[in-house]
Amino acid sequence: MNYYPFFILTKLMKLTMFFGLVLIISSCTKQPRPDQIIFGNDECFKLLPGDKEIIKSQHIVDQYEELCAIKGVQTPLNKTIKTSRGHIFIALSPETELNSIELAQKRDTSYDILGTRSTEIIKRKAKSYFLRKADEYICRIVYTDAGSYGIVVFNFVYSDSLEAASTFHKTLFLEERLHCE
Repeated sequence: MNYYPFFILTKLMKLTMFFGLVLIISSCTKQPRPDQIIFGNDECFKLLPGDKEIIKSQHIVDQYEELCAIKGVQTPLNKTIKTSRGHIFIALSPETELNSIELAQKRDTSYDILGTRSTEIIKRKAKSYFLRKADEYICRIVYTDAGSYGIVVFNFVYSDSLEAASTFHKTLFLEERLHCE
């Protein structure tokens, strides 16, 4: 009978150690560094010096919907980044085919389509658009998500047409920023 309190203490110690181990393992999940953001299906995007993630507000959502929402397709806003030259709006669409985005893009007459091209982003089919809406220029890059979601839509919004054109012609920079390590 002298060993009974020791037996209970051992069980309590084991239980405490178990929960401590669970806590340690759960804290080791993918945590972004200050120069990264996580979006969509646990994808990572590197921020450049001067880039800052903006907390989603009604004003930001309204700005996104005014400039970047594609009529006829759901593309809810996921993340917004303020850059030194403009904004980056990252949206996710439950659509699974790039063609559905392309058809909706062609039907949406609120944009002037200045250019389109097919490309690859991280070995996934992608489509790049150079657009003008009001006084803003947009480089939209659309690619299939590696996870279960569907389509990832990056909208790089600039006031300067040359910035947007440069982004449109060098989509490799996006692939480099998507490799977070």
